[in-house]
Formats: sequence, C-alpha cells, structure tokens
Amino acid sequence: MIIPKIKYISLLLMIFTLGYIYQHDDVNHLFEIFQKGISINSISDFSQHFSSKTYISLSDGTTGYFSSNQAYYVLKKYLDTYEPIECVLERTKIFERSAYATGKLKYTLNGRRGSAGVYISIQSAGDKWQISQITIN
Repeated sequence: MIIPKIKYISLLLMIFTLGYIYQHDDVNHLFEIFQKGISINSISDFSQHFSSKTYISLSDGTTGYFSSNQAYYVLKKYLDTYEPIECVLERTKIFERSAYATGKLKYTLNGRRGSAGVYISIQSAGDKWQISQITIN
C-alpha cells in the first residue's frame, strides 16, 4: 500500500516540477525576446505579448495605460529618439502568475550616449504570458 502512494506522490511532484520548468522557460523566453527587440528597436518582436492595457512609463514623460496598438507606437517613437545601443536584463523574479525583470538600456540621444533603467512586468493570462508594464527611466 505504501509503495503505490509513494509512486503517486512522486508522479505528482514530477508533473508539478515539469510544469514549473516549462513556465520558467516561457517567461525567460519572453524576457529574451523583449531584451533583443528593445536592443535593435524592433518592437514587433514582442508586441504580440502586450496586454490589452499595458502601463508604460518613459523618461521622456510619457506615462499611462495603452492598448497593445498604442503601446507599440509609444515605444517605437521613444526608441526612434533614444536610439538603443543595448538592452540587458540583469535580474528576474518569477512567481506563479507573474514575473518581472530589471536591467539597463544604453542609448544615444542627439549623438550623446546615455543609459536608463528598464523594468518589465508580465502576467499569466491562461496559457500565455502578457506584458503588463514597461518602465524606462
């Protein structure tokens, strides 16, 4: 009797662990495509992951909740002005239904180099992850 219970518990733990690993893979993949997309000013690389109301706060004073279409153009305009050199997400924290990453954006503005902190927050929406907040300041 004890052996079948141990097998059952072991199986449940394995399934839970695999689900957790896949969840981390999905989250890390989204952070990677965000980092790459910001680095090369290619918002379309990750724009399909915007939530219906994405909060954006940028160093040029732009702040608010934007539809996914508006979020695309807000970020595109910002990165056309603050021309990205490199975006590096340095720290991530993953929870069951949300995650965030922080890092740094290096850019040129009017021929001068600068840098800004980057924060991205994502939320689980069913079987996919959506970007709920982007802050660059």
